[in-house]
Amino acid sequence: AGSMHACALTTAGAVYCWGNNGFGQVGMAVPAPESLVPTPVAGLTTGVQAIAAGENHTCALTAARAVFCWGSNAAGQLGDGSTTNRFTPAAVNGLGGSVQAITAGAEHTCALLVTGGINCWGNNAYGQLGDGSGSDHVTPVAVIHLGGAAQGVHAAAHHTCAVVAGGALCWGANDVGQLGDGTTAGKLAPVPVHGLGSDLLTGVLSLAGGESHTCALLGGGSVSCWGDNFYGQLGDGTADGHLLPTPVSTLAPSVQAISAGLRHTCVVTAGGGVACWGWNDDGQLGNGNGGAQLVPAPVYGIETAQALAVGDSHTCAVLAGGAVKCWGWNGYGQLGDGTAT
Repeated sequence: AGSMHACALTTAGAVYCWGNNGFGQVGMAVPAPESLVPTPVAGLTTGVQAIAAGENHTCALTAARAVFCWGSNAAGQLGDGSTTNRFTPAAVNGLGGSVQAITAGAEHTCALLVTGGINCWGNNAYGQLGDGSGSDHVTPVAVIHLGGAAQGVHAAAHHTCAVVAGGALCWGANDVGQLGDGTTAGKLAPVPVHGLGSDLLTGVLSLAGGESHTCALLGGGSVSCWGDNFYGQLGDGTADGHLLPTPVSTLAPSVQAISAGLRHTCVVTAGGGVACWGWNDDGQLGNGNGGAQLVPAPVYGIETAQALAVGDSHTCAVLAGGAVKCWGWNGYGQLGDGTAT
């Protein structure tokens, strides 16, 4: 899920997108301002292994370990050596078939390489590319000072985090403590997140981040979050921000997956349920009301979820059997139900 669009990867390896297409992020062969229903992405009908959506751009990882991106490119987030928007997929330069995972932030994109290194490109005003500079890059550059092979990477709005040796490293914007290092100073290169373990129970399995907050799914199935908490997106029962990881309240240690949007967070729990917390002005928490939620609340009608994608003000879940359900704001058709309601 991007800011106001969403995409799905089918079992056949095809990509479909829907919602806002003002920058070409839906990837339609015949461009239109938006698509209210899933639309095939031009040229990506088979062979895709993973997808990632940023604010207004989208990327795909192919079976050949190459990356293609489309949509907004004002800061070079498509990685094709230009700042020209693309309405159909364009190849990212310089990766050489070496990518095992991709992730997209607001205006930057990162790739986890088969070597365990990380390359990033696009907007670097906050140091979110992790190359030690504050300069934008229109092609991939290496993240420095990882200290080992990364097992995962997640690009949030203006910061990025990686899983390394069971711990977490973050870099980029840190004005409200979203890097988790106990400070509010931005970082141009990775720094360790404090207060997380590295054993089987406390080590980091995956990371998720929104505009100004970050969450970690830990080995024992628990979740800790840090950063901005004005809307309750940290899920600790307060609206107080935290500079260090804080456990999410009332959440049983059985979480299977996690995703974070602009100011809300959702998880898949054991058995396929979904719980969400944080900002809820547009119903993006799926609990039947529009008020902010400071602790996790169950999403109504979801019992067999296998994966989640959280956008700015909408949320989508992949169910057992491959169906998709979405809820929240739908002004650009980002729920994919054929309406803008």
